[in-house]
Amino acid sequence: MEITRIGVLGVGAIGGLIGGSLARAGYDVTLIDTWAANIEKIKANGITVKTLEEEFTAKATALHLGDVSAAKRSFDIVFLAPAVDFRLFQSAMEKYGHRVGNFRLFGMSDTLEKDDPMAQDFLGKKLASVVYPHSLLYFVSGLLEGREVDTPILGMQRFFDKTDTFNREAYPEVQWAREKFSEHSVWSISDTADGRRSTSRQHGGFDNDETTLVSLRHLIQLGYQP
Repeated sequence: MEITRIGVLGVGAIGGLIGGSLARAGYDVTLIDTWAANIEKIKANGITVKTLEEEFTAKATALHLGDVSAAKRSFDIVFLAPAVDFRLFQSAMEKYGHRVGNFRLFGMSDTLEKDDPMAQDFLGKKLASVVYPHSLLYFVSGLLEGREVDTPILGMQRFFDKTDTFNREAYPEVQWAREKFSEHSVWSISDTADGRRSTSRQHGGFDNDETTLVSLRHLIQLGYQP
């Protein structure tokens, strides 16, 4: 059965493009963000999307993240290369997991993550590799989370796969996610089944990757499979 109500958490470049496009296509879209001014602007004027090919504005419901619990809505969830750490994700799911129907995570394989210099769109791959050779998520995990070096990030395959280093005793939140969501995760490049395909080779490329978009369309129109 086709899904008609969709929530997009994080209305930035990727979330705004996907949420705005779905709203324009006629789906009941709820845009969720922590940036209050952004939410108020969308409430007043709609979501404006600018691409190389076009610019358009679509109407959509907009909620601050803090208001979601009062909205009494349930959602299926799709994550595209999420930068959320495992502890925050576990805390949110334990509190609101009863509101979640289905779940799908798209991320890059660790091999591609290591070969995705985060500044290559601005500097070119060769120069960007000298500045910092790995993806944005590697940078966030290693330097920006503050608690520790190599803070486990949900959108990175290495934390799911390296069970000896990120083990149950030292990282119980990672083991919790492995047990619940490993079979619902897709690591690009993947061609396993409908709704589980992706050919994105860059952290920021999932919203422009036609194979990933076909998978999202499948989930919306035909539903989820394990």
